[in-house]
Amino acid sequence: MRRTSLSTAPLPAIGYVLTLFGFVFLGTFTASLALGSSTLAIVFGVAMVASYGLGLTCFMLRKRYIATADPDADIALGFDPIRGNTDRRAAERYLARYRGREAEVATLPTGVSEPAVRRAA
Repeated sequence: MRRTSLSTAPLPAIGYVLTLFGFVFLGTFTASLALGSSTLAIVFGVAMVASYGLGLTCFMLRKRYIATADPDADIALGFDPIRGNTDRRAAERYLARYRGREAEVATLPTGVSEPAVRRAA
């Protein structure tokens, strides 16, 4: 998958915030209808639909990225806006550090290798 600025954006978090804004616009839309202001109702109604639509688009894009992602990649994509992506190497580092299992040599993104296990002498 080609790395673009859109694929590195936190799409679940953006979709979640846009959905929350959609609820705010829903409330203001309803209030403007109750007050009889048709011009404001139209503006808030369009903003509500746009906010929900963009939020849905963020989640659909993330679904597409998850479907096309490499299943054996070190980073597993997810929909959760709080936790974010899952680093599969974290489990190996945990087992190596706290459970005493020896791990393979981990390659850093810069191409430099270092042992994944660092033990205190």
